[in-house]
Amino acid sequence: MTIEVNNPSKLTAFKIWFIATGETYEEIPCSGQRLALINENTLKIFCDLKVLIEQVILEGESVYFLCSLHVNGGRNVALMQETNQTTTHISNSFYGPQLAVDGDLNTDALIMGCSHTAINDTEPCWTVTFDGPRAVNKFIIYNRRDDKPERLKHFQLDAENEHNKSVFSYRDSLDHFLYIYRVNILEHLSIKSVTICQNETDTPFVTLCEVEAYGECLPGFWGLNCSNKCPSSCPNSCDRGDGSCNVICVGFSDPPDCTRACAVTRYGINCSQSCSGSCLNHHCHPENGSCVNSPGSSLDDHSEGSSSGDSLSTGIGIGIGASCCLFLTILLIIIVVVKRRKRVPPRPTISPPRGYDDVDLSTPEENTYEMIHDTDLKKTRSDNSTNTSQQTRNESNVYVNTNVTPED
Repeated sequence: MTIEVNNPSKLTAFKIWFIATGETYEEIPCSGQRLALINENTLKIFCDLKVLIEQVILEGESVYFLCSLHVNGGRNVALMQETNQTTTHISNSFYGPQLAVDGDLNTDALIMGCSHTAINDTEPCWTVTFDGPRAVNKFIIYNRRDDKPERLKHFQLDAENEHNKSVFSYRDSLDHFLYIYRVNILEHLSIKSVTICQNETDTPFVTLCEVEAYGECLPGFWGLNCSNKCPSSCPNSCDRGDGSCNVICVGFSDPPDCTRACAVTRYGINCSQSCSGSCLNHHCHPENGSCVNSPGSSLDDHSEGSSSGDSLSTGIGIGIGASCCLFLTILLIIIVVVKRRKRVPPRPTISPPRGYDDVDLSTPEENTYEMIHDTDLKKTRSDNSTNTSQQTRNESNVYVNTNVTPED
């Protein structure tokens, strides 16, 4: 697979897991992991897997800077390879064996898009031979769709190595036909030729519209035809596409072999980075730089290369905690205010002073006080034109009424 990030410093800050196909949720590590640097942002990753997988899990800081992830299941090594079959229907140009490896996925046998054995062949077979041994992991067989697709039921597939020895065999056991058959190989096998036969029906035919074999060059070889040998500096581990040697090791200092582990104070690509000074004795993990706990060290020690996932989780936790505290504080303030308001007694209603029949008793409590003072002033000005004894009596009544009014 190939990974591309937009931050070169995080190119190798990852861990890969796979989930195997099946009912059990089984995590499979990337065993035998090998890396090849394409450029400062792009990395090839090789894993040795012997199980079928349905999920790829990428963990680590690289995820935050991920641009693309491409998973490569191999290339079709059967394309345009040498073919033959026991017999041919009508003519080679119409139904010859080469039509099954021409790259054309047309599945209509009636318009000469598929190989087809003859009517009188009681044990028909079709064979493709590679120009060299290949590490094949999957076969895809395209059945005809136009007419008689059931003829391919219960076919037999056999693979042989360069010594003509059978290394893999598969028999279709389904009771119904398929338009596309997929046959997986879980072992890393060297395969030179593949043969498909049909002898389980009363009128056997082998009609193949396309046969694909996905795989790669064997270790030690590279190129389109796998005819080039790897350089002497990496005789068994060069890139199978361009023959380049692996130039990086994560946690090791000796590319391309990657067998010499980093010193305890170094980590990263080819051990090029120093462990953080916050680590006890500057000791850290050789791949990601996280502090190695030892006597006297703190479990909270982290190096510069420690995963930001932990920091992110911590930040989220702090944020949630702060939000909860703020919410509780606001709620407590609201409760206190409400309770205090409930404890404050209602304001008493002031009785209107005697002699002022024009006071509106329906006026709200706040306005009552305002009208008392306003009326008092008007009444005082009116009384100035009367005799002194009457003024004294009225003012006396006002003060008496005011004094007996309950205090606010």
